Amino acid sequence: VRQQVEELLEAAARIVAELKVTQATGSRIIALTGGAGVGKTTLIHDLQQKLECTIVPEPAMQAIDMLNSAVGMEAQKAWRREFPAAFGDLIGRLAIAQEERAANGPDAVVLFDRTVLDNIGYSLARGYALPSYLTAEVVAQAAARLEHVLVLDQVASAEDLEERNRATGRMTDPKQTESMSGTLEWVYVQLNCPTQRLSAGSRGVDGKRVQMALKQ
Repeated sequence: VRQQVEELLEAAARIVAELKVTQATGSRIIALTGGAGVGKTTLIHDLQQKLECTIVPEPAMQAIDMLNSAVGMEAQKAWRREFPAAFGDLIGRLAIAQEERAANGPDAVVLFDRTVLDNIGYSLARGYALPSYLTAEVVAQAAARLEHVLVLDQVASAEDLEERNRATGRMTDPKQTESMSGTLEWVYVQLNCPTQRLSAGSRGVDGKRVQMALKQ
């Protein structure tokens, strides 16, 4: 899988520079990413209050909610354990569709709660094959539209993550959060996306983390 990922990123990176010249959008698109429990969604909603911007929600939670409604939480988790690549395919397709809509929309600032490029990091970390639709062209288009990427460090405790798992049907392993943030940061850097690591800080609309994000 690593060789497949490296070849994909190398091919996509060659396309990104050209697309950045020709693929201008009217929106400033900023992506927040990182391992589970880093506080992406909380920070995005805090930033929305400051910037009055549009949010593109995390596709994985949309997929989990749909599966929970369709088959129930336990069946949803069993299916994801048995078919992790199929779940990755599902969330990637959701991500592509909503990212393209947002990029072509009228909003001045758009915040992405993850992007389709996160699928690359998760495929690498978990050892399943990349979805077939993640071609070099698709990856390059997704990377070229990003003005900035913030990779967040963990803020939630192991107990917080376990409680969220019980409430939502997620299957987050708290021990993997930091390494996942590092893997995702590596993916975005390989694609020449302007990428910064955002350390943990006090939360809330006027908290330190919001202030650090606004300075990036």
